[in-house]
Amino acid sequence: MDSNIVRALVAEFGLDLLKFNDDIRLGTLVPPANCSKSTATDTENIKAFYAEASRTEVGRSALEANAKLMSDRIQEQIFKDLLIQL
Repeated sequence: MDSNIVRALVAEFGLDLLKFNDDIRLGTLVPPANCSKSTATDTENIKAFYAEASRTEVGRSALEANAKLMSDRIQEQIFKDLLIQL
């Protein structure tokens, strides 16, 4: 796969991830259109958990560490999938 395409895919994914994290942080995350009731409930639970955790320094540190770990794992998976396609 062309390296420019790979960079574009990773950049787009990174922007989506940043938007997702911002929506959680700001409390503006909404469930995807036409999602199941369990997905909508999960979305609301995530918002509530994040809001509660972000009220303390320890909670903010834990959320930051978790976000970094999630980001690292997602990037690893993207590159793994891209390498398989090559």
